[in-house]
Amino acid sequence: MKNILKISAVAAVMLALSACGDGSNHDKSNLSVSAGSDAKPTLRASTTQTAHVQINQLSQTAPSAQYKQSSELSLKQIGALDVSSACDDQTEVTAEDMALSNDGNTIFLADGSAGLKIIDVSNPSAPKLLASLDDACDKGENKGGFGRRITISPDGNTIYLADGLAGLKIIDVSNPACPYYLGKLDTKGFSHGITVSADNRTVYIADNGEDGGRPGLRVIDVSNPYCPHLIAQRDEQWATQVALSPDNSKLFITDKKAGILVVDATACDIESATLGKYKVTDKGISADIVISKDGTKAYVANKKPGIKILDVSDASAPKLISKFDADGMTGKSIAKSIALSPDGSKLYVANRKTGVQVVDVSDASSPKLLASASTSGIAEDVMLSKDGNTLYVADGKAGIKIFRIVQ
Repeated sequence: MKNILKISAVAAVMLALSACGDGSNHDKSNLSVSAGSDAKPTLRASTTQTAHVQINQLSQTAPSAQYKQSSELSLKQIGALDVSSACDDQTEVTAEDMALSNDGNTIFLADGSAGLKIIDVSNPSAPKLLASLDDACDKGENKGGFGRRITISPDGNTIYLADGLAGLKIIDVSNPACPYYLGKLDTKGFSHGITVSADNRTVYIADNGEDGGRPGLRVIDVSNPYCPHLIAQRDEQWATQVALSPDNSKLFITDKKAGILVVDATACDIESATLGKYKVTDKGISADIVISKDGTKAYVANKKPGIKILDVSDASAPKLISKFDADGMTGKSIAKSIALSPDGSKLYVANRKTGVQVVDVSDASSPKLLASASTSGIAEDVMLSKDGNTLYVADGKAGIKIFRIVQ
């Protein structure tokens, strides 16, 4: 095609020159498990439905070159699932966050007040609910069980759930069709963000002051999952998410008021272990963070201001490389969650207002929009398949959406 275009262009030039006369020149306790067959999930999209791709709808005015959308990549919706069931508290059932099994066939979904949902995505065009698990002890006023964030152990057998005011939940998912509680811990705040160490011995939770809970970073020993216990903590008034550096030596904490904090994860006194910080000055609310495989860059979902890319190669002095507003600075974007492609060249953004975007970050100093797709719900989280060819979206009350990435 490129050769044809080149030949056509040359021919056009030759014709133009001829006209002028010259022709030379991108815990098992309180267990409530329901089988997927009883829940009777409904498929919300046909297997051939193609997501509406928004092209150059980035601004009411002519977009700058930075925000022009490439036609090299597109998102095609191939499946959807409404995960709600009759026994859920419908007012607060909202698909918030996801983790993927090691074999890539199962999604573990933090589903707000409905707790944990487990979904078979071995056939992405026909996802189905395998099981649900919610803790009856967390129901009622001031109980606060609300699955906000989720992560999975390196061996794929254990789920760690940041469950709002109910704290940390540890769940055995070695048999995805029959999950059960191993242990739990009240973190004293509103458990909002979570990650686990590579050796599966330590969980880090970002608690914030939402709903009156006691805020801060919690460091929890989970080497005995039946008896998790707090080993360290520090105050972070509005901590929303926490991520580990690839070598597990540094913690990156997003604070929706203070910005980004870098903390020495190996320090005995974590309270005074701040290595550096990046202050958000544009009233952005930092909601999610992903660290590059080489540990030198941090990608931050900053809600209304969009995406920030930071150079964190010097932990003592994080600095801004660039920022990107996924809707072209119209003020409508709410970048809630992000995922980085396996090769680190693309960033996938869950935008609560407009759906999902794919951003080319191969040149960190000049991010560019590659593709976008609208969703029917409120996009809360994005996650990639192991091969990077399928995109999963936690779409709020609309459940999950599954897109094929077409390049």
